[in-house]
Amino acid sequence: MVDPSEPAIARRIAGGEAQAESEFFERFGEQIKLMVWARLKRRMAPEEREDLVSEVNQAVLLSLRRGGYDASTGAPLAAYIAGIAAHVIGQYFRRQKKESFVESGARLDSHPDSENILSDLLDVEHDRMLRKCLRRLPSKYKEVLLLRIYEQHSIEEISQSLGVERRRVSERIHYAFQLLAKECRKENYFQY
Repeated sequence: MVDPSEPAIARRIAGGEAQAESEFFERFGEQIKLMVWARLKRRMAPEEREDLVSEVNQAVLLSLRRGGYDASTGAPLAAYIAGIAAHVIGQYFRRQKKESFVESGARLDSHPDSENILSDLLDVEHDRMLRKCLRRLPSKYKEVLLLRIYEQHSIEEISQSLGVERRRVSERIHYAFQLLAKECRKENYFQY
């Protein structure tokens, strides 16, 4: 079920209300960051991750300003955001692949150096903390996040494998991200 405040905040943003945008990021900012980091799974340096989080934030905000969220579909706002995040991240990796193909020399980041070692250590720590928080979730919420984020199944695939309606899968994912964000806040995860 869609939280009644979600369509309201989306309408306020589409109407140009700056305060609604602030409220949106207060409510969903950490969830967006978590969605992006979970999808990346240690594929980039922390600075690049933050840039990608900003890119997702901008894409979400632009889409909401244009009135892109339709609550009548029954999908929670978090599922809508996750779709945009997946698209932006996919575009990022396609650009990276294209740039890598065009480059004639070897990529510098493929060579071990002290910056990459530190980045790898931080990535391992992020992954450890995220998995620790994930383990605390009730099994049905943990399961949908594992399928969606780590195994990258579509909503339809999850729906079929669990025997649950697509709408229910979206709702579970939405609520699971809320629970995961709450667990991460308990661990001060977002200080990293």
